[in-house]
Amino acid sequence: METIVSVGFSFPSDEDDYIHFNSKSSLSDGDIIIFNPYLSNCGYELDYRNNFKGKPFYNSHSSFLILDHLAHWQNEIITGLNSGKTIFIILTEKNEFYIHTGKNNTVDLCHNYQFLPSSNFSLISATGKAIYPYSEIVTNLFKHCKDLFKYEIYIKSQEHIKAPLFATKSKDKILGHTIKIGKGNLVLIPSIFFPDDFYDNDEDWTKEALIWGKRFKQILAEISKSLKSEKKKTPTPDWTFNETYYLTNVTSTKNAILKNEEKIFKIQKDIAILEKSLTEQEVIKDLLFESGEALEYAVRKSLKILGYSAEGYDDGKLELDQIILSPEGDRFIGECEGKDLSHVDISKFRQLQDSLHEDFAREEVDEKAFGILFGNPQRLIDPAKRTLDFTDKCRRGAEREKIALIKTADLFNITRYVQESGDENFKVECRKAIKEQLGRVVQFPPLPM
Repeated sequence: METIVSVGFSFPSDEDDYIHFNSKSSLSDGDIIIFNPYLSNCGYELDYRNNFKGKPFYNSHSSFLILDHLAHWQNEIITGLNSGKTIFIILTEKNEFYIHTGKNNTVDLCHNYQFLPSSNFSLISATGKAIYPYSEIVTNLFKHCKDLFKYEIYIKSQEHIKAPLFATKSKDKILGHTIKIGKGNLVLIPSIFFPDDFYDNDEDWTKEALIWGKRFKQILAEISKSLKSEKKKTPTPDWTFNETYYLTNVTSTKNAILKNEEKIFKIQKDIAILEKSLTEQEVIKDLLFESGEALEYAVRKSLKILGYSAEGYDDGKLELDQIILSPEGDRFIGECEGKDLSHVDISKFRQLQDSLHEDFAREEVDEKAFGILFGNPQRLIDPAKRTLDFTDKCRRGAEREKIALIKTADLFNITRYVQESGDENFKVECRKAIKEQLGRVVQFPPLPM
């Protein structure tokens, strides 16, 4: 049986087949994907204003994560379709919201279906339960889910859809559709809502729910098989599973498949853990080439590896890239700037100065923090070939105000060493170098041999 992986859609199953939407997991291990773009349980945080123009408004960090996750899933889905996967999209409620762009305090209107490959259809919000099947390949799916189906979206196509999967009785609203993309198939189906009796007192799936889920997966596999078949093949009717038509010689084959699937699931689980660890370890590479919020996140990660605590700050009035505390008790305010092909100039330096003054004006702050400007000049060039760093004006200002200037490519080198070696003494030396070189471009101690 083909491997089924679910993103953002929890359905009755006793297998490790669920992936969170707010992750960057791969879809490579699944033959059939179920995708539900439901963002409300992903932990994204709203801006202090909560809404903008009547729609939810996410804070800067969550805005970056949402865009990153949407882009990741779009890439995974396109790659999967091109390789021949069948991807079922659960047409859950369409949510529109605003996000920070990270550019000049501007915002963008987004929605939770922006991961879909470009196509000649749009998704329109509407709700109802009167759903009718109009294709034989979804006959079993409709029988299995008709009491659980509810539509929250209908499909509006620029071209007439001759053979929809599902629609309203008059066909004025298309509720399900299949689209051939690359070697694969994108299958849009209505939302599925599970009843309370699918859960026991511990909120686990009941035995009956798991039986439902097993048949659900079989039906999806049958639909996928039909879509991939060069010749139209009718999905296997339910009644063929009666004992009257059972084939005894398939038992050993099925058992062998199950044993191998158990081995595969264990390997996939181990790979998922390793991939998560790999993603976290590789964040510091962003110090070499990123800008904006991605660079800010990488700097925070690096500082934590060096023993600092480092967090962004936004109280609705004051927004800071980094508030940094050292184990020695020193407090810093950090700002980050990445430049494609040029020096880091005085503009970000002035912003850091303003941040230092505004932070000191807060009632809970008794002592003015030190400043650090993290710069990633010529970020699109190999660090070994870079010739620029901070402008002369920026250097003179740093000397006057006792602000440390740190090249993030230098930060990468020492962070990589500490991450791989765990050298506590070297951490202390690096923190000491930053404190003692306020007003200059920080030169970190040479890496131990």
